[in-house]
Amino acid sequence: MLQQAVTLFSDLSNIRVLNNLSGLTVTADSMLTKVFYNLIDNSLKHGKKVTTINAYFTREKDKVTLTYEDDGVGIPKTIKATLFERCGVHGLFLVKKIIDLYGWSIIEVGEPGKGAKICDNNLLICILVA
Repeated sequence: MLQQAVTLFSDLSNIRVLNNLSGLTVTADSMLTKVFYNLIDNSLKHGKKVTTINAYFTREKDKVTLTYEDDGVGIPKTIKATLFERCGVHGLFLVKKIIDLYGWSIIEVGEPGKGAKICDNNLLICILVA
C-alpha cells in the first residue's frame, strides 16, 4: 500500500522512500493507501527538510508495530494535542478516522526537531511524521 501511495506523487525524486514492510500482512482495504498518501503529503507540506521517509514494522509477541517516519522538523508540542482533530493544523483527521475504522489506534510520539512518530497499538501503527 505504501508503494501505491508513492506512485500518486509526481515528483519524489529528492526524497528517499524506504519501504521495509515486506512480510507484513494486514487486513485492510484501499483506504490504507489513502493513509500513506496523506502521511507522505503531510511530510512534504510540513516537514520542511524531509529527505527520507521510512516505513517498517516490528513484532513483539502478539503485537505488531508499523512505523512511518521521516527526517523532517517534527511536530511542535503545541500541536500534538490536536494533531488528529478535525481542526488540526496538519490535517491528519482523515488518517485517524481510517485507522479507527480498522480497529487500530494511532498516537504521535516523536520529538520536535527529530521528526514525529505516530503509533497504533493494535497493529501498533507508529507513524513518524514531520
